[in-house]
Amino acid sequence: MSSWGQLPKNHDVPVHKAKMLPLLRTDEDMPYIVQYRRDAQSTLNAMYRNVYLKGLLGRENRPKGETSQYFAGQRDDFVRFCKGKRDYYHSFIQKWIVNNDNPQAYFLEYYDFLERPEHHLEHIIKIFDPDLYDREKLQNTIKAMDIRLRYNLQTCPLLIHNFNEKLDFVDPPKR
Repeated sequence: MSSWGQLPKNHDVPVHKAKMLPLLRTDEDMPYIVQYRRDAQSTLNAMYRNVYLKGLLGRENRPKGETSQYFAGQRDDFVRFCKGKRDYYHSFIQKWIVNNDNPQAYFLEYYDFLERPEHHLEHIIKIFDPDLYDREKLQNTIKAMDIRLRYNLQTCPLLIHNFNEKLDFVDPPKR
């Protein structure tokens, strides 16, 4: 067990509520991982599929994998969902990516992780407990896992061309 014990996962849900303090501050003197996606549309699409629909349908009834037929009639609902999350999304991006100057923060862009899992996992292990790093074990673990893109937004009926312009979103900067 690393000296860090169990590492918490935090979605920082109250980031958009002015009267509530955020769960974490970006200036805390501690390492953490900021996972994000490189564009607003894929972020909102993942939130819609994995959070919103999970809440409506329950985990066991949520569509899995390529679900183009399921989403065919959901476009208006998806647009409403995105508009309702706009302030939260922009607050999250500002707090955790744009204004985050913590030198111990590790920025993990989702698609880059899928392309280079060993690179990122090596860095993450070394940040939290360098003594745990074992290149061979990491390579074997990655081979045993199915790290790949499971959902292609480009083939989904929810794809909105010029998403940012039409719905007033901004992509996060590359970190």
